[in-house]
Amino acid sequence: MESKIMNKKGRFNEERAFGVEIECLVPIRYRYRGDANHNKLADDLLEATGLNFRVGGYHRTYDEWKITGDSSVRSLGSLVRRLIGNVEIVSPPLKGRDGLAEVKRVMDALVSLGAEVNRTCGLHVHHDCNEWKRMARRGGRALNIAIKKVRYLVTLVARYEHVIYSLLPLSRLTGTYAKKMSSCYADDSWLKDYETKTMFTSTSNAKRNKSIRNFLTATDFNAYHRIMRGMRRASFQIDRFSGLNFFAWYRQGTVEFRYGAGTVNGEKAINWIIFTQLFVNMASVRADQNRRITMNSAEPFSNAAERKISLGHLKVVLGITRSGMDARQGIVRDDEVVALDSWLTKRQNQFAGAHQRNLVADNRNMLTRRMI
Repeated sequence: MESKIMNKKGRFNEERAFGVEIECLVPIRYRYRGDANHNKLADDLLEATGLNFRVGGYHRTYDEWKITGDSSVRSLGSLVRRLIGNVEIVSPPLKGRDGLAEVKRVMDALVSLGAEVNRTCGLHVHHDCNEWKRMARRGGRALNIAIKKVRYLVTLVARYEHVIYSLLPLSRLTGTYAKKMSSCYADDSWLKDYETKTMFTSTSNAKRNKSIRNFLTATDFNAYHRIMRGMRRASFQIDRFSGLNFFAWYRQGTVEFRYGAGTVNGEKAINWIIFTQLFVNMASVRADQNRRITMNSAEPFSNAAERKISLGHLKVVLGITRSGMDARQGIVRDDEVVALDSWLTKRQNQFAGAHQRNLVADNRNMLTRRMI
């Protein structure tokens, strides 16, 4: 039961399963008939890690690591001479610290084999929400709680999406495979727009709940699309390339965070897994507590000071940083969450210049359009 799962503020939930999709480039020695030789890569990874790797189809899931192709992963520029793309490595469902260690073992092996990443690569993280799915199927009060959990997660991520992008290379914001939620969810009035800085409008919770209810009560995507035919504004997510993606819900019972930049660094991957899981945990806790969802205190930043304030606010919400009340209540953070605190600050500082230049350019373009 969800109530027994360890969703605690500032803690990594060892009971919630997760999975990763690692997009990367591999050395040219893996070339075979103009493409990557996935079978040879699987053999080399087995030898390096002791884990089983299977070559499989893009949408097939297994209980072991899988290697498949992804045409969006491409070798560009000078890398073309020594690296080849079209490689995606997918984990089986993993749990707890053993799962985190397994991800690091695979990434260390990829580094030893010469794997690298570029701006076409991403790190996608899935988090298990099958208990929410089962609650929705039970109907009644359980369905209402499941609706609130999904609504809280969508709203929480939307509220802080500008902070998430600030932790990443600018290519994740400007690319097409981790889009802003405001362009991927039909009811975009409950989402803030990073570029235009528009405020949330007062769309009723009843409308949002109906949108999510239709999504949760459908048996699969085909049934959902039949329900929603001709009702685009009443539908839920309409583009699978959203940074927060529910398109694996019916097949796997997971929610996917597509925001992450490509990496074969185990430490980065572990921090990103924990960071994204904290959103899911907090959504579940707040829904169980029947807490109100307020969306009017976090504004997209326009300078370095606002950038730090927004990240600081998110850290307190997720329990990454202890508030005064957390300290009085005796809330203790896991060591991994303590390490995540400083890592997030470093990430934001690392990409601050690029994001600031992008915001200045956006503002200049908006001013030019107004003058025209």
